[in-house]
Amino acid sequence: MTAQPELLPLQLGLAATQKAEEQVVDAVADDKRGTDECEGEDEMLFRQSGPPGGLRRWVEVVGSSLPGWLQPAENLPGLCGLLLIRMHEAGMAMPGMAAETRVGMADNSGMTMRSGKHSGLEYHLVDVFTSTVLAGNPLAVVMDTVGLSTERMLAIAREFNLSETTFVQRRDAAEEERSGVRVRIFTTEEELPFAGHPTLGTASVLRMTAPGTMRDGCIRLALNVGTVPVEFRGEELYGEMTQRDPELGRKLDGAVVARLTGLAVEDLDAGYTPQVVSTGTAFAIVLLRSVEGLARLKVRHDEATPWLREMGARWFYVLAPESGREDTFRARMQFHGAEDAATGSAAGCAISYLVAHGAVAAEKPIRLRQGVEMGRPSELMVRAGLESGNVVRVRVAGNTVPVGRGELML
Repeated sequence: MTAQPELLPLQLGLAATQKAEEQVVDAVADDKRGTDECEGEDEMLFRQSGPPGGLRRWVEVVGSSLPGWLQPAENLPGLCGLLLIRMHEAGMAMPGMAAETRVGMADNSGMTMRSGKHSGLEYHLVDVFTSTVLAGNPLAVVMDTVGLSTERMLAIAREFNLSETTFVQRRDAAEEERSGVRVRIFTTEEELPFAGHPTLGTASVLRMTAPGTMRDGCIRLALNVGTVPVEFRGEELYGEMTQRDPELGRKLDGAVVARLTGLAVEDLDAGYTPQVVSTGTAFAIVLLRSVEGLARLKVRHDEATPWLREMGARWFYVLAPESGREDTFRARMQFHGAEDAATGSAAGCAISYLVAHGAVAAEKPIRLRQGVEMGRPSELMVRAGLESGNVVRVRVAGNTVPVGRGELML
């Protein structure tokens, strides 16, 4: 009889690494008898969805007819790992879970098991800050990406070629309770610490696909900038995120801003100096006198980008009041030679700027309409409080609409 192989305990509920899986598989391969006896009568049980009582009891049932060295309780964690790996390879449902929940797909507890390749990555396409399909700002949300490299994420973002793509990385329940569901945000050029429509859109996808992540009507996302809560109203995919309290940075020369945005100095509202504001990502907020000036916006990116970096900002966010509607502003954000249909992070900076300078009353709901010029109309509802002269409770809200879903075969 060959020597008993070492079965490595795997921490159930956490993503297993490729190295750990290979060690278990190699260990079992060292004892052909153990492998053969797993493939007999027990293979029939292995292919079932599992009896009541969950994974541990199911493993005990399967293990009862295996060789004696597999039966002691101390070997149970290793046997669980072995069986989960074999289930993953066969694409079977996990015991005690719905048939559509597969090993290798993250469930609400954060359990993930992979064989080293991220084949069949589930993704969702949604339109954010709109209640109409094919409007607002599109977003791709890639699920179950634990172990995916930064370079791979950037390559996937370039494949989707949207303004942003997000990557959900589920963790154990205790960690998600403390800091939220881990999410990373990428443009086609770089990773961002924070962005608005990816935050709202990803929270909406989690609400649809992983309702266990919502507690007391709120889903918390652990972004690079920190934890951002998104609250939902009723059964709708209408969410409101609370952004960080703003940092009001440098005030900017209006003449320079006008030149870099392709406008005349007279287009700018003389009562409000352009200023850098950040609630996680810094924007240069520019208030115009009317939407007529907004229609002529044409940012000179080659000159504007280095100047904005020097001033401490990333991009311009230009807005103007709609005539006859004191609660509505129009906005545009041009970047990398393109335009954004809805910019939730910039909207938080905009309402912070408006409240800080008295252009809008504290806690007054304001509607921002963006994406009109590019045929992707979006609506963002914003508000912010004011305490002791400081802007607080910056909130940005809107609807999300599901558009499609699929798998990345990588």
